[in-house]
Amino acid sequence: MATNPFILPDLPIAAHSEQDVTDSLNYLFKNFLPAAGQYSLYFQLMPVFQSPTDLQTLLSDALQSVGTVVTKPLHTGIAVPGVSVGIRGVVKTDWNTADVFQSSQPPRSTSNQMNSVFIVLDGFPNTAVPIEVACALEASFIDGFATRLVLGQFKKFWDANRDSAAGSGYGPPANYNLDIGPVTPNQSPLSGFTQLASYPPYDKVMGVGTGEPSYLDDLSTLLGANPVTSIGLLYGWRAAEQLEGADAADPTQPLTSEAFRLLKYRFSIRDLGEMTAFTLNYLNGAVENDSIQSIISGAGPQQPADIGSILSALGSDPNIQSAKDFLVGFQDVLLAEFYALTQNSNATLSPDKNQALASYFNFLEGFHQGIATSGAVHFQETFQLAYGLGYKSGFTDGYTLGFATGYNDGFASGNAAAWKAADQIIDNLQDQITQLKNQLAQVKSQGNGAASGPGFWDIVGDVQKAGSLAVSVISML
Repeated sequence: MATNPFILPDLPIAAHSEQDVTDSLNYLFKNFLPAAGQYSLYFQLMPVFQSPTDLQTLLSDALQSVGTVVTKPLHTGIAVPGVSVGIRGVVKTDWNTADVFQSSQPPRSTSNQMNSVFIVLDGFPNTAVPIEVACALEASFIDGFATRLVLGQFKKFWDANRDSAAGSGYGPPANYNLDIGPVTPNQSPLSGFTQLASYPPYDKVMGVGTGEPSYLDDLSTLLGANPVTSIGLLYGWRAAEQLEGADAADPTQPLTSEAFRLLKYRFSIRDLGEMTAFTLNYLNGAVENDSIQSIISGAGPQQPADIGSILSALGSDPNIQSAKDFLVGFQDVLLAEFYALTQNSNATLSPDKNQALASYFNFLEGFHQGIATSGAVHFQETFQLAYGLGYKSGFTDGYTLGFATGYNDGFASGNAAAWKAADQIIDNLQDQITQLKNQLAQVKSQGNGAASGPGFWDIVGDVQKAGSLAVSVISML
């Protein structure tokens, strides 16, 4: 059957073997030292989906040695001199005497002893959390990590094609960066997961435990009170900016290329587009939250008493429309680049033009989805997290989820500088996109159909025709 050349394909996840994964991890662990230390867990979990049951099985030895941390390799063949790389698990008496963690359970109970195996978080000193919480934190880490890598590539492309004259190319030189700086591994919102009181005794009928509230009930309550989304986002963003910094002296960006390769073992280009839009939407909502703004300014965090108060504050938030305009504007710029590429006649891009068009199309498709995807849908469909992450009702997209969780985010108070930087990054990106959108509108009719001057669509077409596409984000995707 002939292939229709006018249909852009959905690009699949990159074909790979376990050896490919091992090679990528070994390269990153040996050449980007933080990867083997403070980010080891998150890099190991990044390329291959692991269910909570998979990880419980991997770490089941911890049940036989309560109080002792066990380390188990997730990928065979990882060899880093002087470093024992693996997933670390532990069971402690701090929590394992709770009803939900006992080996003997009521007949209808959905809880079991394996749930008492917690994962020790790399980069967070002496901190262990339930495996499901580690998976949720990992998903947010990937969101932040992938988004920062993607934005880093776009900024390189924009900066490489700027012109000193206003309204030309991608605008005047930019003096902003995308770095949030150090992130403090604040343990306050994570400590609740290890407290015995967080797992109440079962309700009883005639003195017999019913199996309720279940472990997952307890977990949902804990995640609602101690959201981990921003912890992962900020930590993943920081990891990516450090990795990009370690690559700064080499124009071939070997570390960044390997990191993208690691992501593509598990995620499609469409997924990366959705992650980028969702993360920007979430951070935008979070930094507009009154509590986060008060933390940034040095005042005490403000906290509405209940969900109704948060919904009321959200309903009166004047920044929602500007947040939507920002993301739609970003999408418009991507569409302009896509259009410019279709007009490209540069033979040096052949035969990769169709691949580049498909990459743009897939990324745009995911980005469009990520703008309007709720947190529950995003995490379930992209990361297969099928349990509640808190604040499910009434929060329909990344912005509203970020706005809401900001009110109850104890992690934020320990990272005022990082949140201030994130606030500035969002403002800078909004300014950049606004500038590019204005240039999109520069071509004006003069009545005879002639253009009054070079507009963004024409300028970006010239940029793409000049062969600069190779330094854009698409060359990494």
